[in-house]
Amino acid sequence: MDDEDSSEGAVESTSQQQDEAEEEPTVKKTEEESTVGARQPTLDELITSSGGQTPTERLQAYVPIHRPRATPREWRRPGEHQQLEVPADLHADGLPAIVRWLITLSAKARASAACMPDSAVPKVDEEETILKCRVFADLWSKGFCVTGSAMKMGGDFLLYPGDPLFYHASHIVCVAPPTSQLKLAQLSTSLRIANSVRKVLLLATSAVKEGEEPIMYTSLYWTGSNSSITPIL
Repeated sequence: MDDEDSSEGAVESTSQQQDEAEEEPTVKKTEEESTVGARQPTLDELITSSGGQTPTERLQAYVPIHRPRATPREWRRPGEHQQLEVPADLHADGLPAIVRWLITLSAKARASAACMPDSAVPKVDEEETILKCRVFADLWSKGFCVTGSAMKMGGDFLLYPGDPLFYHASHIVCVAPPTSQLKLAQLSTSLRIANSVRKVLLLATSAVKEGEEPIMYTSLYWTGSNSSITPIL
């Protein structure tokens, strides 16, 4: 009797182990399927559920919000580079006087760095430089974000409808004095470049003297492929 009972117990334990071994993969598989098939939370839900603040409030501390206004003092970092104060008498003379002062300082700095006399430094076109500064200041005062990173696109400035962190550039700004001759081949090349990057070509021109004439803007774009683009100036 004892031998029979022990043999029956061994058979039952063996069958029980086999049943458990067969059930374990099923349980694991069921858990994996429930994880994969479950709906994953969105980014907004994760941010909202992690605290009482709204997504905008939580992200505002990490995203530098840019508001177009002339506040260069807010951009200064201690020890980053030397700052030069503009003489007080130049402020009364207006933007052209400040630009000429900066051109003179820049020429002296380049001559000192290259160990050459001032006469050997390439001359800067004051008329064109003053006009570029006027265009930059005018667009900035209208609320646009303006950057000087348009050289690779054949322009002088890139114009953004808002913060460059959130918007793509909408216009490539080309500045030209009113007496300069614009070649048709150059205009066609600039238009092709602007069209390839889905931007509007913006021509800006005005008289050199500040306040004499307003700055005139002309928007050019291909009506075929970029017909959905609406000029903002």
